[in-house]
Amino acid sequence: MSGAYWFPMMDLMFAYYQVRMREEDIKFTAFQAPNGL
Repeated sequence: MSGAYWFPMMDLMFAYYQVRMREEDIKFTAFQAPNGL
């Protein structure tokens, strides 16, 4: 992971990965849930 500038963070409460993204890129995600991506 040398040179990487972002790392996924594990959300231990809900057990899924969260990565911040720009608002205009959300439409390119696989799904969108009411309480997050």
